[in-house]
Amino acid sequence: MAHTLVTFLGRVPRDAGGAYRHACYHFPDGRTASTAFFGFSLRDWLRAERLVVLGTSGSMWDELFDGVNDAASESARLTLMEAAERERVEQGQLEALTPSLSNHRGYPVALRVIPRTRDAADQAALLTTFAKVADGADELSLDVTHGFRHLPMFALVAALYVRALHPGLKIAGLWYGELGDKDPSGVTQAQVHNLASLLAVDDWLSALRQQEWTGSFDGVAKLVETQDAELANHLRASSFLESIHQGQQARGHLRQALQELDRRPLGGAGALVEPALRAHMRWIDEQRLYRRQREHAFHALRRGDYLRAALYGYEAALTRAMQDHAGNGASDLNDYDARHVARDHYRGEELPKATRQAFRRLEHLRNLLAHGNRSRDAATQSAIASRGALSAALEECFAVLLEELP
Repeated sequence: MAHTLVTFLGRVPRDAGGAYRHACYHFPDGRTASTAFFGFSLRDWLRAERLVVLGTSGSMWDELFDGVNDAASESARLTLMEAAERERVEQGQLEALTPSLSNHRGYPVALRVIPRTRDAADQAALLTTFAKVADGADELSLDVTHGFRHLPMFALVAALYVRALHPGLKIAGLWYGELGDKDPSGVTQAQVHNLASLLAVDDWLSALRQQEWTGSFDGVAKLVETQDAELANHLRASSFLESIHQGQQARGHLRQALQELDRRPLGGAGALVEPALRAHMRWIDEQRLYRRQREHAFHALRRGDYLRAALYGYEAALTRAMQDHAGNGASDLNDYDARHVARDHYRGEELPKATRQAFRRLEHLRNLLAHGNRSRDAATQSAIASRGALSAALEECFAVLLEELP
């Protein structure tokens, strides 16, 4: 069951002769197929191993059996035709006829009655059905040509849903046969489109959300690696260095990533989000270490990354102390011994009591979050009792220690 095609079955009026309307579908490679139900032709073109047809109790289920010459199921097919006319088709009727249809088509076919998705419960049921029919597939294609007009929206959501449930599942295509004008002979022409680029937009948005909430560009790197391997390498390197709190070195890789984007702007769905991607890198333009660390601390606090917030906040406070003593042009801001001197500065009596207390509390929180052990300081231990308490504690420390400088 490597490749499964899921398609919808709708209901259209019959013509004067009692047949359903045919259309001539034009595939991207130039091939054509004249049919009333596009799903069969698309299955043949894609060479999918399995076909799943979803329709309501009033869909034109009898059309699927056109040409099926199975005497044993003739009576059941006539009953199905009557049920379709009354819009009363039941799942049991379809299951009884499925073997004859699969034998006729030469591949496994599954038929499923779905609700009309008029309320939230029906919509959830449809998503559950999608997840079940996709189970076991390595590749999934969706066809939204037929069915009610709102179902394509659900098909897109369903594709995102099953992909989230099965991360290894490949969504091979989101297909739509667009009906056009009739040719001189009176046959309706239809152009076949792959709308899978909509899924690519979601990929990019997910990668940007990952970066926003974790600080990692790994998701973006995965999307660009086939288009620009050098850009992907710089993004991955910056993510690694950020994860181990090496912001200075990460900054260099992001600068090179921006230069690579200048040389080779992103294409496709990536072009839609490139401005936002660049904005996420612009912190590197800030030349002052204190302001970069301060911004990282507040950004981490806003997204609930409390460990990183405490680490960056603590380092920003040390940098601030060093600048106050040596001036903004100090050349030893990253010197280990000099930063220890700055730490001792916060313990001296020359600073206001509120500043010394804020630094001591931030240092305790940093150590507690970094080591994961229990603090002997009651106030520090109580700060991790809840998300709200920890946020408030860090905010109070930052308000005293991380003043915004001109």
